[in-house]
Amino acid sequence: MKHEDFLKELRQDPEYVAAEAELKPILDIANAVLRLRLAKGWSQSELARRAGTKQANISKLENGLGNPTLDFLRRVAKALDTDLSIQFERPEAVDAQRVVLVQEIRMVNPEQVWGSASKRSEVVSWSWSSSCLPQVDADLQYEAA
Repeated sequence: MKHEDFLKELRQDPEYVAAEAELKPILDIANAVLRLRLAKGWSQSELARRAGTKQANISKLENGLGNPTLDFLRRVAKALDTDLSIQFERPEAVDAQRVVLVQEIRMVNPEQVWGSASKRSEVVSWSWSSSCLPQVDADLQYEAA
């Protein structure tokens, strides 16, 4: 059985879904720390030394075990030269996958806005998902009159 199929089967079980949701915050932290540590090429011992803790504490954190304090997470973030950000979010109404919205805006002629003599109009398109800011794709270079 493929891993993806196994996960799909597990996610049919309401108890598994509830447990996964409950553990998500600590597992997200674990994944972020692991990813950042590996990107720097550090061992758990090196990160522990820089954060002023023991290697076993880094191992517990990266494995989603324990209940790290805010102070501990701040020290780990500082050692990794990154900011610690804690957010409270409402659960998404849409399950599992991110929602991507695509919009199109037809720009008015610049002279209507800035009094320019140019007759150009542009189409600006962007998309965004629940996890990122809008990505704008346009080349608009107008000067105010």
